[in-house]
Parts: sequence; structure tokens; C-alpha cells
Amino acid sequence: MPEVGRMPRAVPMPQVRRMPEVGRMPEGGPVLLPAADRVRTVWRNGGGTTAEVIVRGDSRNPGAETGFDWRVSIATVDCDGDFSPYPGVDRWLMPLSAGGLRLVEEGELVPVGQHEVRAFPGERAVSAVGVTEATLDLNLMVRRGETTGALCAAEVAGRAELATAAGEQLVILVLSGVIDAALDTAPEGTPPGARSSRTLARHDAVFLGAGRQLTLHGVGRFAVARIATVPGDDPVAA
Repeated sequence: MPEVGRMPRAVPMPQVRRMPEVGRMPEGGPVLLPAADRVRTVWRNGGGTTAEVIVRGDSRNPGAETGFDWRVSIATVDCDGDFSPYPGVDRWLMPLSAGGLRLVEEGELVPVGQHEVRAFPGERAVSAVGVTEATLDLNLMVRRGETTGALCAAEVAGRAELATAAGEQLVILVLSGVIDAALDTAPEGTPPGARSSRTLARHDAVFLGAGRQLTLHGVGRFAVARIATVPGDDPVAA
């Protein structure tokens, strides 16, 4: 598998920490974000529910236009209806359910298959149509002008190395299969069998801050959300 981002020089990584609350930004990572810890909230337009995977900034701050700098979340769409508008935000959507999702964007029908990605600006009028059963979709949102983003699906068959450059952050979310993550490092010379790893459940995620590395083992499929600082800005702190 091609590497995601540029591989920096090896640096010590702290032990994995569980994120204390959804609204707080974790440190450099890798940080485990368990699916079992997520709380569902109602969309701002009341048309569905969302479980935040990780958010920078407080999405519950009513005084902010968007309420976040960037956010990764999993929405449940269980009926036809409009998506909430997010002016000034760029969005990427990946259906997680087998049937995918049928969208209407400003009057145009856009079918999106399972694990395919559709990008669109948050101001665009987008609706879900033809929904016959509850459908999950993974969302990446970034505030336009401050950060850029990308969302894709990837596979591991054996071992995959992920790394971030300065000003870049990743969120890795398990889609299927059995995948272990090396969530902490041991002193040099420690036998591989003595190093700690964690088997990730479906929809468990790991946050990886700037200038960090993560090794995945196993056979499966995962999503990678990439968030990067717009060139010219100060790098995002790890």
C-alpha cells in the first residue's frame, strides 16, 4: 500500500490515551477513539443524527458560525431529507452501508456507492433520496480557507505504515476485517512480540497528529481522513 503523507524521521510516540471528551482536541497521538464511546446528537436541522468521531473546536458552541475548525463524524440517515447547511465549510461524505446513498445536489441525482467519496461545499443544497433503511455515512468537514481535507478508503493485507508530515493530521477508521494498531512504542531492541498493539473493532478510529507514525497489521479495509494546514499558515500543533 502506498504511504499516506510523507514519512518523517522516526520519533518517540507516547502511549495511547483515550480521548477524555469529544469536544477536546487530543495531543499528537496515536490516540484511540473507540466507537463504543460515541454519543449521538440530532442534526442542526433535525433531519437525522450524528456521532462525532473527533472534532477540533467545540461543535456545541452556539456562538460560532460552524462551531468547529474540522470534524470527523458518522451520520445516520434513516429517511429522505435535506442535509444541514454549513456555509464556509468543505465536506467529504463516504457511505458505510452496503447500499450506499443516493443524493440530490441542486436538482441533480448523484448515487454514491459504499466506500466511495463525494465532496461538496457546505453551502450546496444536498438531500438524501430513496432511503429505505437506516444508512451510515462517514463525514469529514473542514473550515474553508484554514485547512484542506481529503477522504479515501484503503486496504491492509499484512502491514501498512502511515505517517504524517508537519501541518498534517490523520484520522483512521476501521471499515471491515481484523486490524491491529501499534499504539505505543517500546525501547529500541525490544522483540516485536513484546510490543503493544490493539485490535480495533469496526468503526474504531485512531487520531494521528503532525509528524507521527502508525503501523497497522492484519487484513481489512479502513478509511483515512486527512486534514492539512493551508500553505502559509502556521502548522497545526501536534
